[in-house]
Amino acid sequence: MNFGGTIDKHIGDCVMAVFGAPTAHSDDPERAVRAALAIHPAMQSLSEKAGRNLKVHLGLASGQVVASKTGSGERQEYTVTGDSVNLASRLTAMAGPGEIFASNALHQSLLDRLDAEDVGAISIKGLDRPVPVWRVRGLRSSVSYRIHRRLVGRHGELGQFSGVIASCQEVGSGLAFYVRGEAGIGKTRLVEEFQRIASSQHFACHVWPRARFRRR
Repeated sequence: MNFGGTIDKHIGDCVMAVFGAPTAHSDDPERAVRAALAIHPAMQSLSEKAGRNLKVHLGLASGQVVASKTGSGERQEYTVTGDSVNLASRLTAMAGPGEIFASNALHQSLLDRLDAEDVGAISIKGLDRPVPVWRVRGLRSSVSYRIHRRLVGRHGELGQFSGVIASCQEVGSGLAFYVRGEAGIGKTRLVEEFQRIASSQHFACHVWPRARFRRR
């Protein structure tokens, strides 16, 4: 898939795709939304070729799942199971033609980045209580999103970053450091915050393809 997802299975005329397994990225929720948004214009193009009005409805949910290989012998398939899979299926069934419904967990993971309408809390078969549902309309500009979102926690890492900046100011030369960790733990967000701190201390920030900093 163009956005880094994996086709998990076909069930009748439905297709289930997974983002974050078996390969994880730091922005899997956004990748899933982008893939869903791209499907509707693709269906419009297909409708014109087929001479029929074709529409799809989609559901997106995020959360913990069990990922494993199923089958035996030479025929094995990779699949995921869990409440999030069931919720995505239910949301798909509830969405109308041309609509994308998303779970509250996915909405929260993207904060103000996601342009979505609150559908309200809806009772879903298989879940104990009604769950908040959002109708996805699009994604907002990443620039405005990064300006307004606040970093929570990570005081130790931010302290180290501030120390690097203070050292560069004191000795008048640069330092290099390497940020590493598992996908999805917020490395990109940390680097963005480092850029903000560096800019506030009158450093010029250059990003492409990696972040670099120099004193003005």
